[in-house]
Amino acid sequence: MADGQGFFEELKRRQVWRVAIAYAVAGWLLIQVATQVFPFFNIPNWSVRLTVLLIVIGFPIAVVLAWAFEITPEGVRRTVPAHSPDARVAHETHAVARKLNTIIITVLILAVALLGWRLLMLRQAKTAPQPQTLAATQAQSANQTTVPASSAAVAFNPPVGTLAVLPFTNLNGDPKQQYFNDGITEELTNALGQNTALTVIAWNTASRYRNSSKSPGAIGAALNVATLLYGSIERENGMVRVIAELVDTRTGKQLWSDHYDDSLANIFQ
Repeated sequence: MADGQGFFEELKRRQVWRVAIAYAVAGWLLIQVATQVFPFFNIPNWSVRLTVLLIVIGFPIAVVLAWAFEITPEGVRRTVPAHSPDARVAHETHAVARKLNTIIITVLILAVALLGWRLLMLRQAKTAPQPQTLAATQAQSANQTTVPASSAAVAFNPPVGTLAVLPFTNLNGDPKQQYFNDGITEELTNALGQNTALTVIAWNTASRYRNSSKSPGAIGAALNVATLLYGSIERENGMVRVIAELVDTRTGKQLWSDHYDDSLANIFQ
């Protein structure tokens, strides 16, 4: 037991435990600085791992050196046993201990300051809006922005008596007969345009919507008309069938429809 107490007393006299504490705190501080500073300067990650490895390897070396050597006013020398005539007196040992204590306290203050700074940064990162939250906020803002557009669509109110005659569909499927369909549609557009109670969109403008997949509301909003006249034409053995349908662009409802059968000779009548 006495030998054990003598060993610990020797550790204390040689300042081994103070050196160990100072080294551990300083090593932790260096690791924290490396992890924070190295990425800022684009230093590779392996350099951080190498720093940690060197600090860990250096710990037992520092402890051994603290046991084997001591700092004196004359410089660094090998530590002699306590019972040796060359051993330092107690007040010199205490002076070295006070210096090591000062170093340990200073390093601890720096470590606490760095730890507090990291905790502050983590708290700010938690309170900052996350990308998902930011994306959701932007989506909500976008939805709110589109509300007036939807309201505008609901409030679509074209002038009364406005009409567009869309190109009639060729039910024969023969591309060579398309000119005949276009001729009938254009003739119908011109005939309706003679009615002073109607405002009819020009054929060249309405013909852009040939075989269009857009809804009546979309076409009506684009042309600012209240009604659309759809139709189809079929020819067979000198006979012609014309089917017409009038649609309200505000509601999409059919207002009127009818079909006409006659010979090709009387088609323009």
